[in-house]
Amino acid sequence: MKKHSGTIEINHSNMVKKIKKLEKVFSILNNIVINEENIKGDNKAFSNRLNYINKIYHDVKENYDLDVINILSDYYDLSIVSNDVYEQCIDTSNYDGKLINCISAIEKLVNFIKNKETKLKIIKIINIANKYQISNSVTENKFDICTECGNKMTTFSEFSELRCEAKLCGLSKKLYGTIFEDTQIYS
Repeated sequence: MKKHSGTIEINHSNMVKKIKKLEKVFSILNNIVINEENIKGDNKAFSNRLNYINKIYHDVKENYDLDVINILSDYYDLSIVSNDVYEQCIDTSNYDGKLINCISAIEKLVNFIKNKETKLKIIKIINIANKYQISNSVTENKFDICTECGNKMTTFSEFSELRCEAKLCGLSKKLYGTIFEDTQIYS
């Protein structure tokens, strides 16, 4: 699988999307285990494999957020650049590798499912999850530098936007999803 060079935002978004897609797959698979008639062969073996994969998935799901919350907070605080720290965190913990292993194991488990419609549904979700790639090399995205002229950008928290300090440029960037003050929520 070819890795792209992405920003922390892209990698984090792709990781969250991949985790959510796998959550849907595990929900379907767990429902299959309840009804033994849906499985070809030994239900116990299927259930044991599923439990093992499920543990790996839940380890990633629980620990990824805990590991990156402070890194992402620092990254969005314009004064601290933490690209290397994020990259090191996702590489050291091998979150993407673990999810890829889960996907591979799920693809093998699908062969034991009798219902073709359920098989196709799981395969479709897995194919979508595989499209969310996590880059090994993270590029830096400097929010406080103007992309037009290279000057410093000033934060206007009341409008959730950045504005270039250069008088001739005046570039303005809206920061969607960013709230700096509680008054923005209630006004």
